[in-house]
Amino acid sequence: MHCDVTKWESQTKLFEHAIGTFGSVDIVVANAGIYETGIFLPLDDDDAPSAPNLKTLEVNTNGVIYTTRLAVHYLRKSNSDLKAVILLGSMASWIGAPSLQIYAASKHAVLGLMRGIDPTLRQYGIRTATIHPWYADTNILPISAKILLAGVPLASVPRVAGAILCSATDPDMETSGSAWTLLDHGPVMRLEKEILKEGVYGIMDARNKRIAGSISGIRLTLATTRDLLKIVYKANISKMLCILPIAMVLFRADTRRFLSGWWIEARNAIGRI
Repeated sequence: MHCDVTKWESQTKLFEHAIGTFGSVDIVVANAGIYETGIFLPLDDDDAPSAPNLKTLEVNTNGVIYTTRLAVHYLRKSNSDLKAVILLGSMASWIGAPSLQIYAASKHAVLGLMRGIDPTLRQYGIRTATIHPWYADTNILPISAKILLAGVPLASVPRVAGAILCSATDPDMETSGSAWTLLDHGPVMRLEKEILKEGVYGIMDARNKRIAGSISGIRLTLATTRDLLKIVYKANISKMLCILPIAMVLFRADTRRFLSGWWIEARNAIGRI
C-alpha cells in the first residue's frame, strides 16, 4: 500500500488498513527517512540566499511526528501486553555532519521526540525507543556517499532490524525511553538515559516525581472505588450507602496529598525569592 508519510491523511489510511487487516496494531516503527536534499551551507556570497529545501525535515521529522501521534491513538485501543513505538534515529542524532545540516537537525528532533513522549507513554504501558545506526547499507545512501565510505564497516539491515525487535520486546519497562546504537558492524549498545539532577533540574525532577506519585495514587483510589461499588451493587444496592463514605475519604486523602505537594512547592519557591 502506498503511503506518503508527509501527508496526515495518507498515514491515517495506512493505520486504518492495518487495523482492518490484522485487527490491532501492537508495534509501530517509524522507519521512513531520506538523505539530505539540496545544499544548506555554504552559501554563495555573490547571490541572495534562496529558501532552503526542507523536504528532509518533512519526511524525517514531520512524518515521524504524524506516525507517533497516530500510533499512540491506536496502541491505546490494543489489548496486547506488548505495545511499542520505535523511532529510527541515526548517529547524526548525536553528532553534527558538515554537509548534512538539515539531516542532522531532523535526527536530533527524533531523539528529542522520543525522550519527550516516554513519560506519557509509560502510563499507557507503551514502550518507546530510538535506534541509531551508523551508516547502514541501504538505498538512502547516495552513490557519492558509498564511494566515500568504501572500506568502512556499515551496519547491516538485519542487525538494525534485530535492534528494533529487541528494543520493542524488552519486558523491562525501565529500559523504555532508551537509545540503542549500532556504531559499526559490532554489537548493539543500549545507552542509559541521561539524567540532570543539579540545580533547577533537581528541583524539577523532584517535583515531577511527586506529581506523578500523587496522580498514580488518585488513579488507584478511583479504580479501587469503582471496583468496590461494582461489588456492592451486585451484592445489595442498599449496602452501597455504607461504602460511599469510605470511598470519599480515600479520594479526598489522595487529592489533599496532591494539592498539599503543590502548596509546599509554591511556599518554598516564594521563600527563595
